[in-house]
Amino acid sequence: MGQNGHMNDLGTIVCKHCGNVIDTVDTENVVTFYSSCQNDQCKDLNSEVLFNDSDS
Repeated sequence: MGQNGHMNDLGTIVCKHCGNVIDTVDTENVVTFYSSCQNDQCKDLNSEVLFNDSDS
């Protein structure tokens, strides 16, 4: 059973920094979405990426 309580969730949300599964979502196909989790190190990495991207 997925973290949000659904039995057949085919979508997975994965932290792009540490690889931990954040949640699952109900989708038609197997899909992986990447986001950032609430871990302090991942938050710091995400803010560094956003800051560096704005320099371009």
